Amino acid sequence: MGQNINAPQRLFVKMVASITLLVVVVMMLLSFILYLNFEKIHSRQVSEANLNVLSQISYSANYMYENAKNFAVSLYVDEKNVPLMYSETENYDLVSAQIKYLNTLVEQSPFVHSVYVYNNKLDKYYSTWKSPINDAKSFFDQDIVNVVSEMKFSPETKFAPILRKIPVSLAGQTESNPSMDVISFILYDLPAMDNKIQGAIIININVDYLNQMIHSLSKKQISTISDIVILNQQGEIVTTTSPDYRLIDWSSKPYASIRQDQSGYMLQKMHDEKFMLSYATSDILNWRFISIVPYKLIVKDINTMKHITFLVCAILLAVGLSLAFILSRYLYAPVEVLFGKMKSLEKVNRETVYSKKMDVLRNLLSNRENDIAYLQRMFSSYHIPLEPGKSHQLFILSIDRFNDFTRVYNNGDQKSLKFAIGNAASEIACRKFTNVFVDIEADSIVILFEVGSDTYEYNRIQQYAIIRDIQQWTTDNLKLSLSAAISYVALDLSDISRSYLEAQTILKYRMFFGWGCILTPDSLAHIKADYFEPPVKLEVKLEEHLLYGRLEEAKEVLGEIHSYIGEYAYDTAMSYLFSFAYTLFKKNNELKANGNSRKLDIDYYSFTKELGSLETMEQIFVKFTELFAMICEVNNQSKNSRKSVIINSIVKIMESNYTDKALSHEGIANTLNLSRDYIGKLFRESYEMSIADYINEIRLNKAKELLEQDSRTVSDIMEAIGWENKNYFYKMFKLKFGVTTSEYRLHKVAEAAEKVDD
Repeated sequence: MGQNINAPQRLFVKMVASITLLVVVVMMLLSFILYLNFEKIHSRQVSEANLNVLSQISYSANYMYENAKNFAVSLYVDEKNVPLMYSETENYDLVSAQIKYLNTLVEQSPFVHSVYVYNNKLDKYYSTWKSPINDAKSFFDQDIVNVVSEMKFSPETKFAPILRKIPVSLAGQTESNPSMDVISFILYDLPAMDNKIQGAIIININVDYLNQMIHSLSKKQISTISDIVILNQQGEIVTTTSPDYRLIDWSSKPYASIRQDQSGYMLQKMHDEKFMLSYATSDILNWRFISIVPYKLIVKDINTMKHITFLVCAILLAVGLSLAFILSRYLYAPVEVLFGKMKSLEKVNRETVYSKKMDVLRNLLSNRENDIAYLQRMFSSYHIPLEPGKSHQLFILSIDRFNDFTRVYNNGDQKSLKFAIGNAASEIACRKFTNVFVDIEADSIVILFEVGSDTYEYNRIQQYAIIRDIQQWTTDNLKLSLSAAISYVALDLSDISRSYLEAQTILKYRMFFGWGCILTPDSLAHIKADYFEPPVKLEVKLEEHLLYGRLEEAKEVLGEIHSYIGEYAYDTAMSYLFSFAYTLFKKNNELKANGNSRKLDIDYYSFTKELGSLETMEQIFVKFTELFAMICEVNNQSKNSRKSVIINSIVKIMESNYTDKALSHEGIANTLNLSRDYIGKLFRESYEMSIADYINEIRLNKAKELLEQDSRTVSDIMEAIGWENKNYFYKMFKLKFGVTTSEYRLHKVAEAAEKVDD
């Protein structure tokens, strides 16, 4: 009887044990099969990740090329550069002014190192780097002279990248003189009968710009440690993250002959070690971008996983029979677990579809060339409710006070809040426009929508109303503020990336309009396009207020400066603010070196780093005000020191009595009742010149003013400034100003005549 009762139980236990054993065996078999395939899958994943970074680097390199090309073309078509390239005579004033203008443009460009202008008729090179005016034979960069002289007209060579080195100093390129790697682009005119270049614009780009770009992209996106090598069409290294690879002859390797449309990966042995080489190409520059990863790093985790898998399977096999009894008591547990896994898979699938949909839309905004047929297929696959062939527009929503936002919320909360804003914005925009939202990295969300047949004015009114509703919803529900920028209309989605770039540029002007603004292309109509002249008079006034610790007056002048730069382009304004900050720190360092001040509690690099992250002029005003307060505090603490008082007294005596011919070093010492040697040493430490030289400086500057103001004779002017020796006066005037008194007066008369004619 007992045997009959226990038999089914024993049978059930045997069945469950058999099933358990079978499952364990199957798991071991599957683990073995998975191990064989996972190495290949993991290698492909690493390669795809590396190819993604290489694609970004290639895109950035193409972007650099296009910007360099546009920069060169803008210089080439500029009428002011025509005399530099083709004039048969040289106007020094005109050349100097134009080179100064070119220097300003180079300083405003983040990747341009220098610009040369070549004039075949004069056989001269004009440069923004080192010596500005050079004969071809004496030009410090003889490498470019040889390139230009040997270059023949060809569509393939026109504005092709040239990898080369330029000397760091004017001594030229020698073994003892260091050089830097640059990429040069030459834009030249049609040749004459001798097939030689008549005039050219030469743009030099520092290879360090590519290195910084590679480092930034690799740091963000590549999890596996890898090195990057960029090869040009000839198989020469453009740049690399590791100097070891410069010792390899890449031109003889199989990847040096990769076609423009090829990408992928291969396994190669180098230095007796196996490496994975992922490669991609640039369709514009015809460069090869190669990522190099030691293969042992790729399989390291796989080997560890193999041992763990074998150990786990062995344990499962050992305890399989004991688990059979437990499994028999919880028959429903596997079903419940299976149901839970199905739910998890469904969630993962939804997140994967959403992620891929966002990738399609992000690529749409970042790619300059979008194929309509391809977009239609992708939109159909991911249920994106837009028709690529229709006209579209977009607006960018940017979270205000983004530094505070990232400080308050963690990454997960930030993503959730941005998703909420995007969903709400899309729902509100649906009232008028068919749209989708795109979650862009960092602080931005893009609403991409179809434009109907309504008038421009009507659509703009509707867009303003929608954005105001989105801003209000975000403020009421999330306690966040948004600024927005509306783009131009794109005729179809193949051109939407241009609209996106334009909207990004427009959004920068939040700095002038403040948080919560809605910006359109019309918002920038007031921006001045003419050459930016720094407000020198305001700077001088500000420096004086800071020197004497007048904080409130300094803040008023700062307000005037902000109003002035607010009329110019964003990049111009920011460049000026960085330059302005540099001047303030430099002045303080000079005072510190002279013993008239102490070091500030903040350095220039920390200040400018924080300055670059600020969003509005109000924030920038506060930041500069804090700096002014520190400077004023430092100056107020130092200005009453004995040295400062003595130096100020000496200067005051000289400026008040320079007309006195008897004014001398000895007389000033007697007036102050101090040692002649002591005040001489003190003054030289502060001004790096003697008291006698400073008296001459004052008198020469006053003489220059009198030459500009009236027609008095040189003798009368010498009498007025207290100068006795006429020959010595002529000598010192020419030494200081580079011209004689007569030449200086004629030059000023000519300038005045030109102003009257204008």
